[in-house]
Amino acid sequence: MFIQFADDRNTQVSEAVAPALAPILMKYSGRDVAQQRSIIKIVRNNFRHGTYKRRQLYILMANDVMNQSKELFEEYFKHDYLSLVGDRTSNVRIVLARSLAAHFTVMGAFAFDPLVNHCVRLLKADRISDVHDHVSSIQLLQNKKGDSEDAGNDGSSVSSHTSDFSASSAINDQMDVASFLDHLQRHRTSEVSNNSQKKEEIDDTPNVKD
Repeated sequence: MFIQFADDRNTQVSEAVAPALAPILMKYSGRDVAQQRSIIKIVRNNFRHGTYKRRQLYILMANDVMNQSKELFEEYFKHDYLSLVGDRTSNVRIVLARSLAAHFTVMGAFAFDPLVNHCVRLLKADRISDVHDHVSSIQLLQNKKGDSEDAGNDGSSVSSHTSDFSASSAINDQMDVASFLDHLQRHRTSEVSNNSQKKEEIDDTPNVKD
């Protein structure tokens, strides 16, 4: 039913139903992972790689997952979402810029993420004013590592995000869109490999009986 409404030709209907994806996926977490992954696959195949309207809708769906479930977004949406910074249609990049601007405004879970910060950096440099205007006021928090560590001395929760900087050494501030997209693909491949290795290690762990 969700996919049917999300695929509605009436933009108002499809955009209204987009926020429902996050709670639907969260409902299956720990209960029916196969069904959860099936829904995610359908969403990815039909919206991430669909028409520009569908790609806009994908951003809206992923946006609510990002704000409600850090784990789900990290594992299933992050790379596809950020890769839309290179979308050929400016209206898609505008929606991405709005989404990230809102996330940074509330200091969301990914505000300190190096990949997310570089995506914002690229949007700031977008040649279309309607794109970069939405993110022009965002302060790139990745560059505030030192300040975050100082704030941590007084018990500030900001220090809890400093671990996100572990991956920043691989990101060059001068990286253009094409290089960033390549970096995202390599980062995704690396994560898939690591997750597969962890699964094999878990599967190979002998059962211990009392």
